Amino acid sequence: MTNEPIRDEPSLFDALYEDENTVVRALRAGARAEASDEEGTTALYTVAVQDRPEMVRLLLAAGADPNRASGPEAGDLPLCGAACGGHTEVVEALLSAGAQPDLREEFGF
Repeated sequence: MTNEPIRDEPSLFDALYEDENTVVRALRAGARAEASDEEGTTALYTVAVQDRPEMVRLLLAAGADPNRASGPEAGDLPLCGAACGGHTEVVEALLSAGAQPDLREEFGF
């Protein structure tokens, strides 16, 4: 089994802009929950700042690290992004999955 999506299946990042079923299909096809785009932004960070709690839970259940830094300088954290956006349900999901509330982002947030 490879970590590459099966041909004709959406990539994980494409799936994030669809629905939960599309994300599940991408993960089952071999997409990694820890995937990041060309700028280093993780899939988990992407859905955390977009206030997508169901997708956050799916990625966490599939093995995404709630404490993994994201972005070009690896300075953004999903928990901080969700908290700054006021996304309470996402914050709760991340904390339940072990996100550490005392980690600092690149600029000290």
